[in-house]
Amino acid sequence: MRTIGFIMLALMGFGLLLYRPRREAMEPRELFSPHIFKDKTYLVYVFGYFLGMLGLYVPNFFLPSFGKHHKFSPSVFPYTTSFSKAGGIVGRLLSICLTPRIGVFNLYAPRTLIAAVLIFCWIPIQQQGSFVALVVLYGFFTGSLLSSTPNIVSAITDDVTEVNTRLGIASFLAAFGILVGPPIAGTLLQVEPPAYLRAQVFAAVFLTLSGLFMITTRILKVGWNPLIKF
Repeated sequence: MRTIGFIMLALMGFGLLLYRPRREAMEPRELFSPHIFKDKTYLVYVFGYFLGMLGLYVPNFFLPSFGKHHKFSPSVFPYTTSFSKAGGIVGRLLSICLTPRIGVFNLYAPRTLIAAVLIFCWIPIQQQGSFVALVVLYGFFTGSLLSSTPNIVSAITDDVTEVNTRLGIASFLAAFGILVGPPIAGTLLQVEPPAYLRAQVFAAVFLTLSGLFMITTRILKVGWNPLIKF
């Protein structure tokens, strides 16, 4: 953790040296706008976003211990984060290519549901090869879910001057999902003897609900036609 901290300090310090002020000052934006919560489409999205964050990071926390408890190779289970991020790099690059062609929602909702299916597939895994494949695929499909948020909020916001406010509110509320999701899952799993079923179902169910809410958001905004790029 110290090594990561110093790397971040050096990179961010370098970034700060390169920053320059805008030539034209931006008008101050509202930090909170109550009328935003009258937008039904936005509310459905924010609730779905929160539900997704409850389950999204549960595998990241508990896949290493799962590998250890199942006596997988020490050269495998400590590096689940690396495997997941490797898959995430490919997933992010593919997302960059596909989003302009099919739309951010048309990509986001299926990937959320696929991530939920992968967690359900995590339940019966007993073999190391299947474990590694799961970790890489989960990283591939979830690597850019969080970074898609600005595009999604922009897509469902009619007034561009409200995008930053809506994005801030959505991220603030969803952050509580990231904060409480893994600890709740941690209370559900049993360490000795290892039993991860309840934590796995917890994560999968909330990701499934998130995907369904994202589909609902899309329907509220552009209708049922799946061929519409959105």
